Amino acid sequence: MSEKKSPVFVVATANNINSLPSEIIRKGRFDEIFFIGLPNFKERKLIFKVHLSRIRPKSWDSYDLSVLSEMTKKFSGAEIEEVIIEAMHTAFSENREFTFNDVLDAINQFVPLAYTNQEKIDYLEEWANAGKARLASIE
Repeated sequence: MSEKKSPVFVVATANNINSLPSEIIRKGRFDEIFFIGLPNFKERKLIFKVHLSRIRPKSWDSYDLSVLSEMTKKFSGAEIEEVIIEAMHTAFSENREFTFNDVLDAINQFVPLAYTNQEKIDYLEEWANAGKARLASIE
């Protein structure tokens, strides 16, 4: 990558950056390392909007995104999507449209990875906050 001759933008992801050899992540290989942590309130709200507007384009705004965002602290974007899917499955199994309350029920039954693997999440956040990566957040 360091010998590139044309303008190229390369993006790579890793769930465990410590398992990568240092020569891979040094400056010159990758110009910057960004840490994308768990979404904050504003980001969770946008994630709900994206998923709900995709599947409910005419009624997504009837869901209280602020309440949903507040209730999903420590949820990843994928986990937010999953609670919406779970709410849909529950409602569809009862032959009805899913509602805000179905999403709330799915949230209350969901255990996010940040709780089941809290030590690893805490370590990654401390690592990033120690200046080892640029924080990527919309705050």
